[in-house]
Amino acid sequence: MPKLHKLVEAGMTEEEAYDRYRFQNRFDAEEQTLASAEFIVTSTENEINLFEDYENFNLTEFHVVSPGINLQRFWPYYEEEFDGQPLTDQQKQARMMAKARIDKFLSQPDKPFILAICRPDRKKNIAGLIHAYGTDHELQSIANLVIYAGIRSDIDHLPAGEQAVLTEILLLMDKYNLYGKLAIPKKHDTDLEVPEIYRLCARQKGVFSNVALTEQFGLTILEATSCGCPVVATNHGGPAEIVPTCQNGYVVDPYNTDEIRAALKKALINDEQWMELSNQGIQNIHQHYSWKSHVDKYLQLVKSTMEDSERGGIKQMANNNQIQKRLVTANKMLISDIDGTLISETGNYDGLDELRELLENRENRFVFGVATGRSLEKVQEVLTEYNMPTPDVIISSVGSYIYYGLNKTNIDKGWHQHIHYRWNREKIVEAVSSVQGVKEQEPENQNPFKISYYIEEDGYDEQSLEAALAPF
Repeated sequence: MPKLHKLVEAGMTEEEAYDRYRFQNRFDAEEQTLASAEFIVTSTENEINLFEDYENFNLTEFHVVSPGINLQRFWPYYEEEFDGQPLTDQQKQARMMAKARIDKFLSQPDKPFILAICRPDRKKNIAGLIHAYGTDHELQSIANLVIYAGIRSDIDHLPAGEQAVLTEILLLMDKYNLYGKLAIPKKHDTDLEVPEIYRLCARQKGVFSNVALTEQFGLTILEATSCGCPVVATNHGGPAEIVPTCQNGYVVDPYNTDEIRAALKKALINDEQWMELSNQGIQNIHQHYSWKSHVDKYLQLVKSTMEDSERGGIKQMANNNQIQKRLVTANKMLISDIDGTLISETGNYDGLDELRELLENRENRFVFGVATGRSLEKVQEVLTEYNMPTPDVIISSVGSYIYYGLNKTNIDKGWHQHIHYRWNREKIVEAVSSVQGVKEQEPENQNPFKISYYIEEDGYDEQSLEAALAPF
């Protein structure tokens, strides 16, 4: 949904976006995934927020399991000095090449430098970083600025968006007279040179900067941190979680030039502070962002899910251990409809008090369930109105949802997976749309596995409806 919102903000109509990018197909698939998945793994808490507008957002569990990095490539800048880290000839050549590509731009190449590595994309806010550096003469006296903005041979041959960004970099270099202070190498070896660029920055007591307008995760921040670089990063997106976890730098508002300047100087000026940020980052990367920690967390989630399945597919339910025990041990069930059964349509409720007492004292002798066309919310309203005990099982929305208790998150996802097989909601809606006398009900009566209609007295032909649904 955020992608749709961005397209609309950029001037595209919703109709154009739906037609061009098939958003409805994507939304339907994502809704079904949310309803059916045992759990969903994201890289950051920020990514979870992207799902909040989905109808089935509360039907699954989200877990943050951040990706790891290859610590065999991105090792600390000091490791070879103390551990005798052997370098291959290729690594030695990459180190020399990286330094040569940078040094040819700079009049004082041995100064610390502020490093940025990113695509030439406007949202990466390269112009914002240059503006912060170019308008602060003290910052220029402390450090150089090194920007790797993709790989290029001729700007004229790049896509229009990249051309615009790179042209702006050159214009800002000229505007702030940054010749001899700003390096913008045209190319680099992504496999061999990038780790050496990070380590070169760390050896010269530099800082890595990513002040993108928004950053979904921030893998380059992990790479730079692992090599020993403190960071100054955007507070919009994943970096706002990475930096506090690693305790290796500062997050800033990418739209605030003063904040960017102040954070860069704070990280660069004090050698003791620089060392503390560098060391904390290296230690915390190993703890929180290695591939080992990623795999351990993921396997623990899988193990927990498998254990739940071995207990009969009933997940551990917070504050509902009694329901869980009853579902596992009881050998009888009492399942009732609501309208005209549990609750009388005539207002005659003889026996309701006795039934209530029986259900309240059932212990583990039998399971109490409700089967109804109502939604979970409507079921809860009726049970509250008549002071009825909480059912162990609720089969709602004409069988399309099964819940354990009244907690919306305790949904039977195995049932969803079962009914999802060969279910094609879009084709059914399309087939029924041609039948006269059938009108789709309001959105609140629909869900990914249920389509509700009104039958109109005039023009309805039952045989036409049966014919339309026959292929399904």
